[in-house]
Amino acid sequence: MSIRNEGFVTYSELQSYERRARELRSEAIRAGVASLFNIGKRDRATRTGK
Repeated sequence: MSIRNEGFVTYSELQSYERRARELRSEAIRAGVASLFNIGKRDRATRTGK
């Protein structure tokens, strides 16, 4: 993927940029959700252990 000298990209390049952005966004959402649930489980475990 390359941005041309004029600053324009072809339609297929634009599609591949958008596809990659969607992949990264979904990975970030999954990681965030997983970390939220892990924090919640850890908090509950420490509370019940006391």
